Amino acid sequence: MAITSNTTPSDQNFALFEGSSIKQFIIEQLNKGGIFIDQQYLGSNLNAFIDIIAVMLQQLQFHFNTSATENTFATASLYENMNKLVSLFNYKPNGKQTSILPISILASLSSNNKIGTFLIPRYSFINYNKSFILRNDLVFSSLLNEETEINDILYQGSLTESDIFLTSGEEFQVITLIDNNIKTDNGRFITDNFFDVYVKEPNGKWVQYEEVKSLFESKGNDKVFERRLNENYNYEFKFGNNINGYKPVENSEIIIFYVISDGSSAEVGDGLINNTELFLYNSTKFQEIIMDTTTGIFDILPAYITPNDLKYIKVSNTGYSTPVSAVESVDIIRNNVPKIFASQNRLLNEQDYITYINKMFNNFVKDCYVFSNSEYTGSYLKYFYNIGLDAPNDDPRVALNQVTFQSSCGFNNVYVALLPLINTIINDKIPNYVNTNLKQYIVEGLNSYKDIAHNIAPIDPIYKAVSFGIIRADNNSLPEHFEDVQLVLVRDKYSNFNSDYITSQATSVFNNFFNNVKLGATIDISLLSAQLAQIPGVIDIKMQDGTNETDKLTFIVWNPLYEENDFTITQQNILLSPFMFPYFYDLRNINSKMIVINE
Repeated sequence: MAITSNTTPSDQNFALFEGSSIKQFIIEQLNKGGIFIDQQYLGSNLNAFIDIIAVMLQQLQFHFNTSATENTFATASLYENMNKLVSLFNYKPNGKQTSILPISILASLSSNNKIGTFLIPRYSFINYNKSFILRNDLVFSSLLNEETEINDILYQGSLTESDIFLTSGEEFQVITLIDNNIKTDNGRFITDNFFDVYVKEPNGKWVQYEEVKSLFESKGNDKVFERRLNENYNYEFKFGNNINGYKPVENSEIIIFYVISDGSSAEVGDGLINNTELFLYNSTKFQEIIMDTTTGIFDILPAYITPNDLKYIKVSNTGYSTPVSAVESVDIIRNNVPKIFASQNRLLNEQDYITYINKMFNNFVKDCYVFSNSEYTGSYLKYFYNIGLDAPNDDPRVALNQVTFQSSCGFNNVYVALLPLINTIINDKIPNYVNTNLKQYIVEGLNSYKDIAHNIAPIDPIYKAVSFGIIRADNNSLPEHFEDVQLVLVRDKYSNFNSDYITSQATSVFNNFFNNVKLGATIDISLLSAQLAQIPGVIDIKMQDGTNETDKLTFIVWNPLYEENDFTITQQNILLSPFMFPYFYDLRNINSKMIVINE
């Protein structure tokens, strides 16, 4: 049957989004040629081929017009435009994330003659100026005359229940969460890292839906949702179509539990929360949900903690709370999108792990290095043998990470050296490490992306302290008074720049270098020497300790935990292993270790 039309599309119709106009235009052009006739029949191969061409052109035109607002992905500068562009790649920008607090819960229910298995319900919280909330149910055993310790994390903020949303029965329904009661001028915001979605099914039971990175990786009966921060800084929740993710039945109730953060004003220092009381969250909807979502989950339902039990449960923090993180910027999005898209939401190689850790946990991880089991044994563990340990797990940090995270069959371990963002060096002298609870948080966050055979094993970096040194005959160990060594900057006697200016510039040289180093950095003495020599008024550099003097910039470099086993003094550059991190010992007071003398 021939296609007939009473309308003649203009020559410009092919530029529209609508595929049928593109098809009609192609058919008309073939008709004018008078050579082909099969295009007029719907069942012909040529007509089917035209359908394919029309759809392809429609898609290309759509993408062209979508990106035309700011020309291209590479040049977009406004968040709104960048957000829309990267949505084409299913990229989900990070929103603001609240502070996370590593904690230890000490339960002594046996003191109240309670023995057995108990459950601390999700959303229980503590108050320390502000609220800190437990995300998941905690199940533990109470034994006779024994205390039980549980390690976990809390999220800072106020738990909030959304209004009830009713499903429309449409495929891929999108619900937008907007909280008009938040006053952003006081630093409060909806946190990106805490959303729980519950749907009330036709049988009257609440079911918790699981968040997934993409609905198109889900089966039709998977009760999941996809979440995204849109261009207006509001969160969208998308549900399935019974092919990719389950489609909630029409008029089902949906409620979202989320956290409103109090911002950076609620961040907590190490050890400030000590034996604090736990409180139970309660609301009418929550009571329905907790019963529906725990019944049938356990073989034997644990006993719920009661208000009377709370005095036997105390909470203490085991580390600093993580800092609040900002919305992912346009430049960061531009840098991340190609890497995330290339990985296809899978962690298969070292770069995949590094990309996802830097994106997902940049509020408490400063840098990371990922390596295989062979590199771990051939370089990381070998280091401890080289400095004289009988076995690497004689080091307490190695032993702790091995027991906590590593599988007994080590060849499938993926080792991740994590450098903390918070107080990387305590008081500029003492190395710090990522809290064990936060390491577990990283492992759980990456598990849904990793290869099934991988076991993620966080480890700690090896720190190398750096300070001014001086070459002497007895340089066999770290000098007892190494902090007395001074950098001498020789000033041109005709210079117009005074000693204070020169000291200030030299301090900036060291601050700029050591504040920006990463794992595996080169301790670049040549670069530092050149930058010091370029300071106006400086004509020479020396080292002295009151008795001895050395020409050229000289460093002592040592492991602060094994200073007798790992120590060197050098005037040459040092390339560190990828799992090592250098820091200048007592950098904040480096200006007191410099003197300026006239030639």
